[in-house]
Amino acid sequence: MKKSLILAFILLLNSNELFANETSTRTTIHTIQAYPEYGNGDVIFKLSTLSDICKGYWLSPNSPGFEANLSLLLSAYHASSNIYAYGLTEQSNKWPGSGTHYCKLYSVRLTK
Repeated sequence: MKKSLILAFILLLNSNELFANETSTRTTIHTIQAYPEYGNGDVIFKLSTLSDICKGYWLSPNSPGFEANLSLLLSAYHASSNIYAYGLTEQSNKWPGSGTHYCKLYSVRLTK
């Protein structure tokens, strides 16, 4: 029982790693681009330092946290703040509008 609780706690602490397959380094946003018709308003962004798999990230206006995440990204871009981006790397989460691998954004963290 005790081992099960410890294992459950460890998995809970690392749950981000189960879903966000790649974490960027601490970096800034290089570019943000919006597509008014593609995907009904998809937004993509690239970081100043590229990750191994995620060459950029995307978010859909159909996602529940779209407005909050877009606001955070825009503020980080304009203030040149450091962020960490967490991207879903599975092929099913690749943005269909690009030949390179833009990962679906799982989470973004703004840092000082």
